[in-house]
Amino acid sequence: MGDALGAMGINGPFLISQIVNFLILFGLLTVMMWKPARKRLDERQAMLQKQVEDTEAAAKKLDQIGQEREKVLAEAKKEGDKIVAQAYERVEAIKSDASEEAKKIIQKSLSQIKIFHPARNPRQIFYSLNSILPIYTKSFNAQC
Repeated sequence: MGDALGAMGINGPFLISQIVNFLILFGLLTVMMWKPARKRLDERQAMLQKQVEDTEAAAKKLDQIGQEREKVLAEAKKEGDKIVAQAYERVEAIKSDASEEAKKIIQKSLSQIKIFHPARNPRQIFYSLNSILPIYTKSFNAQC
């Protein structure tokens, strides 16, 4: 076999030493370079996976906050509508009370007019006063 390799110009012991050197270099590179590089790649992959999980958790948290916000807004709207409805009820009550108070004052005025002018119809007196009062107020404002 040595003659066949020698005929092709290959030195057998030199070839064996090159193969051994290559295997030693390959082993050293594997231990010194490949394993640390592989370890760093695994660490980086784990870090990226953790970031993805954290992002998903943040997205879920954001959805929960959005849902809670919608609930709070709905409750605030209900409460606002309730307050507005109560305000309208108060306004209606005040208008009703004011209307009744005005009717009482008118009735009292008409009864007092009836006392002073029993011969005339109170409505006629009231209407005649309404037509006369603007004239007096104009002359009064002119004097002032």
